[in-house]
Amino acid sequence: MPVVDPGSLVLVTGASGHLGTHLVKALLDSNFRVRGTVRSAAKGEYLLSLFPGQPLEFTIVEDMSKDGAYDAAVQSVAAVVHNASPVNLEYPGDPADIIGPAVQGVTGLLASLHTHNPAVRRVVQISSIAAIGVPVSGGPLNLTEECKSPTP
Repeated sequence: MPVVDPGSLVLVTGASGHLGTHLVKALLDSNFRVRGTVRSAAKGEYLLSLFPGQPLEFTIVEDMSKDGAYDAAVQSVAAVVHNASPVNLEYPGDPADIIGPAVQGVTGLLASLHTHNPAVRRVVQISSIAAIGVPVSGGPLNLTEECKSPTP
């Protein structure tokens, strides 16, 4: 028996990003209902347009580092895939400028779950190499349509 049954509502944070849209698709393809967090209504509407007629909804979390940012998003979900992270395409120089808000986002999400949905069945934390800002070197990248994010 799975920990989270198909048909259950799963929260995907950072749903409009590259990894997020792939997670949303995989969950929808596996018969889960999905609630995605996005930073703006425009990103949420665009996300919905990628999956018309699917059991997908979005909620806006403009700043994941603020206390209570995820309070509404976590209500009634069976599972969470925490994918959101602060985005800064230019390295700020001080790692704390990225790490601090990322840690606040994780601890804030867990606090919201503790207060508003302590019965959640599963929390999965994921990230990518982009989170540490490793510059690409060693020649050109072979970017194809399969690698590109569908978000603008």
